[in-house]
Amino acid sequence: MNFFLDSWLSHYRSLGVKRFIIVDDQSDLPLIDLNLGSDVYIFKPVIGNFKNFKAFWLQCLMRKYQVPGSLCLCVDSDEYLDIPKSIISVNADLQENPLDSLLKQSSSLSKYGYIPGLLIDLMPENELIQVTTQNFIDTMNYHAYVQGKVDEENEYKGHSSIKWAFGDYWETAYRYDLRYHVYRTFDCMRKFPVFIYSHDIELNQGFHSLARGFGISKLQNDEYILPIRHYKMIKVLVEGLRLNVDGYFDRTAENLSRIYNSSVNYTFYKWKNLEKRVYKAAYIKPSLHG
Repeated sequence: MNFFLDSWLSHYRSLGVKRFIIVDDQSDLPLIDLNLGSDVYIFKPVIGNFKNFKAFWLQCLMRKYQVPGSLCLCVDSDEYLDIPKSIISVNADLQENPLDSLLKQSSSLSKYGYIPGLLIDLMPENELIQVTTQNFIDTMNYHAYVQGKVDEENEYKGHSSIKWAFGDYWETAYRYDLRYHVYRTFDCMRKFPVFIYSHDIELNQGFHSLARGFGISKLQNDEYILPIRHYKMIKVLVEGLRLNVDGYFDRTAENLSRIYNSSVNYTFYKWKNLEKRVYKAAYIKPSLHG
């Protein structure tokens, strides 16, 4: 989805990213033909496919270009990681970029070597707001924030995907999980987008977990979660943007098909009656039910 790239690059440059390594896997228009900037490096795979080789491609590139001990971000083109102003403002007088401030002050990075993130699917406030590929940043600024319903909670927390990703902190995801509340799909909304690179790191296909040696990442009760603005719903709202799900594994492909095969009218009908909030870049604290 090339229309994301200008705003995506601009956003991450503003955070302090110095170099972009992008894998171009059958984009609409070859990225090598676009003038994206001298800090952008495009790689096109010659072996493998997105479904089975995505993590392998990225690990090869990181091993080649990333220095052990350096800060690394792994995000998709429709994901906009935010660093809350509480971190940025502390060092504003030092003219540090947000990532440098995060590196210095994050207890999660120093203790665990990563910072978890939560995908927050965004929508316009209502169906009267027309979303386009040019205005999505300004018009998609609301997210689900649903208080507990006992029958739904039991179904949600008992699902294997939710148990794996959130464990006892399932309520953290439940509040924000638009896809569950609108389409009744179970998706892993946890990601590990920021981490300290080491050669022994192993990426999950969707960056939903990290492994080093025998240790696997999981949410801890003493860390905060970074918000990730997620614009996947634009592919439901704007005609002609529906995603080809062939590159995903069975459960994810089934979930995406269910979402993309739903009508815009149905989506807004469910969204209208859903508890929601205006998006604000703020840390999310893992919370236990009750």
